Amino acid sequence: MHPARSASASTTSDTMIVRMTRVLESFDRWGTRLSLEEIGTRARLPRSSCHRILEQLVQLGWVRRHTTGYSLGHRAASIGSRGPSREQVREAAAPVLLDLHVRTGLVVHLCMLEGPEVLFLDKLGGAYALTLPSDVGSRWWVTNATIGKTILAWLPPEEVDSLLGECAAPGGIDGDDPALLHAELAEIRRRGVGYERGLGMPGVGGVAAPILTADGPVAALSAVGPLERVDFERLAPLVRHAGRQTSEALQSRMREESDPLEPIPYRKLGPTRGWLGGRPVGRCCGKQEVCDRLWASGEVRRDDETCA
Repeated sequence: MHPARSASASTTSDTMIVRMTRVLESFDRWGTRLSLEEIGTRARLPRSSCHRILEQLVQLGWVRRHTTGYSLGHRAASIGSRGPSREQVREAAAPVLLDLHVRTGLVVHLCMLEGPEVLFLDKLGGAYALTLPSDVGSRWWVTNATIGKTILAWLPPEEVDSLLGECAAPGGIDGDDPALLHAELAEIRRRGVGYERGLGMPGVGGVAAPILTADGPVAALSAVGPLERVDFERLAPLVRHAGRQTSEALQSRMREESDPLEPIPYRKLGPTRGWLGGRPVGRCCGKQEVCDRLWASGEVRRDDETCA
């Protein structure tokens, strides 16, 4: 989370590099879209300074301007991993959540990991859903519910420890002993799902499954209901399958929505060209598939543009 601080916290001693860094760090995930005011608050900068820096970053490709705000640009995308946005996770999970709710008749949740917290992105259910404190938009400490622990179970232990260092109660509902928590996470990972048995929400039972990308866990979904009515043996494979479906849909969506390299006509790449034995030669774009696609489509003839 980003604590709100007044713009006056910015001092004249801040260098331009420091200010630009704070602006870029405002975007905590790939796909996050923020308004000028939100960025100014997170970066602790006056509105005018923030706008000036953003415009320079837009020109350089580090930030992209939208009608509704700003997001990281294609240049930033080339550094580090591209974590999914809330919208990508919610859209990938939407049909799976509906199907899981119809099949089980239970309340289904979708949560995303954000720092040491889980953010509830979606919730489907009948009248029973109104009795649960899991409102869309609410945040819980990641260790205070099984759905959060199900995400942690697929993180490296050292990363879990780092997150727990930011948590108000590292042990969550199970106490303050990290060793006990790590043992529980190992068991969740072994089963492939986490079981809620009335600890996170009294009287509530259910099953949670992770949503994974190539870079690790980002979210989880769950199906819950009155503890005495939940058939864990029947529910577990349904939720596990729903988690896998959402993971596949999310990764597919991320690939489709990533910024593709602009296909450059091969004849414009320069006098030295192409691939030789699988290695780039001269000022080639470095993408063998671009050459192959252009040749296959007839846009470029091998006779005219032979690889070096």
